[in-house]
Amino acid sequence: MVDDHEVNREFLQHGLKDRLARVDAASSAAEAVERCRRSEYDLILMDLHMPGRNGLDAARSIRELDHPSAGAEILFLTADARREERQRLAEAGFDHCLSKPVGLDELLEAMACLHEDGRLPKPRRDEDGMRPALLATGDALHSPSAHGSRARQLRHRFGRELEKGLSELEQQLFAGQSARARARLHQWSGAAGFVGAMALGQACRELHRALGSRDRFSVGQAWLNFNRTARATTALLLRTAD
Repeated sequence: MVDDHEVNREFLQHGLKDRLARVDAASSAAEAVERCRRSEYDLILMDLHMPGRNGLDAARSIRELDHPSAGAEILFLTADARREERQRLAEAGFDHCLSKPVGLDELLEAMACLHEDGRLPKPRRDEDGMRPALLATGDALHSPSAHGSRARQLRHRFGRELEKGLSELEQQLFAGQSARARARLHQWSGAAGFVGAMALGQACRELHRALGSRDRFSVGQAWLNFNRTARATTALLLRTAD
């Protein structure tokens, strides 16, 4: 798996290590390409937006390798749910993409379908338009052999990151640093799904989309919802991790 956010990499390794024969992690596009040059992989989970070379650049370089990993299935994960983003991937020859937040069941189902017939299952939809719960542990990535202790540690770590980062995010928004704010939201949307905080992941995605539109009213509304959801989720994560 390829993700520049350390918490996301740890969540994925922790959640998938007992379900797959082997799980390796890379923190950048360059590291991902080098790993594929040296080792053989069947499936690559690729974060689309990373500093420097992005996930699409890495995927193109992997396809050009003279190595079995060049034929691996590549599943992109992104908080950017715009149609143009998926169109950009499709035009580059990559059709497999999941929108963050992604829960455990959805991720495993997608991986199984890709392995079996090279296709993703139909996208899931929220029932009756209801917003997801603040913390649904059934969606969280967890390892059966860890007895929950490592999962609690990771939830606590993410809660602390949110607690510290919320004020920094607010400063970035009011300073007009939308690119930095969107990068942070992209990381948090992934971690939110992995920890089961699906409401926070959805709020991250909505604010991420609003910042891309540059509509002040949309940004203001999305920020109010995000701030309320993030603070409630942070308190819940820290409480359940004790």
